[in-house]
Amino acid sequence: MHNGGRGPWVDLANKSAEGFFKVRVDRVATYGAEAANALRCRFDQMEWHRVYEFMEYFCENFLTHEEARNQARGAINAILEHEASGYRFVQGEVVPITNTAEIAAINEAAEEADRAGHGAAREHIRRALHLIAVSSVPDHHNSIKEAISAVESVCKVITGDGSGTLDSALKKLGESAKLHGALKDAFLKLYGYTSDEGGIRHANLGEADVGFDEAKFMVVSCSAFVHYLICKAEAAGLLGDG
Repeated sequence: MHNGGRGPWVDLANKSAEGFFKVRVDRVATYGAEAANALRCRFDQMEWHRVYEFMEYFCENFLTHEEARNQARGAINAILEHEASGYRFVQGEVVPITNTAEIAAINEAAEEADRAGHGAAREHIRRALHLIAVSSVPDHHNSIKEAISAVESVCKVITGDGSGTLDSALKKLGESAKLHGALKDAFLKLYGYTSDEGGIRHANLGEADVGFDEAKFMVVSCSAFVHYLICKAEAAGLLGDG
């Protein structure tokens, strides 16, 4: 890159100056090497969490195609894994989840919901992740609410009822597919954790003993459950067009 040339560094420096660093664009260098150096200086001065936020910003705002975004996130994840970072990209959010099985459960659920034409479930999963992402003030309480809402959205499709509950969805599934009683009870008890009088839905923030561990458990568990419900319902012919 020639010192006087314009190119990707200039575009990134200008976009990030306005959209991420919140500095005046007229203070950004307009030539390749100068822009690269200015951006590098700002990057080197960032606090650790802002580095992760910049990764999110770069992928979402500088890369124009979803395929390119996914490739970049995958490459970044490989670096984060090599450096033993406690964070990974999951569904476009940098979150403190590194277990490959947990990440796979979330990704598979989101992709299965998309494939089956039920974007509401995927959106709830994404919101649940956003609420525990590095770029957000952690909101474990509402992250759990979003996770269980992903399950509820699939249940409503299975039952064909806008007020369909998990219990009614499991009953309808049981008419067409074999569900072991103990497995069904386990699902309902997990759901009860969020919905009974002392659960997440009825507790004010701070009243329930909810932290990151509970939020991560529910996001991963509900994602796996969404995947399970979609597969079982689809096999039983219970899913419509979403």
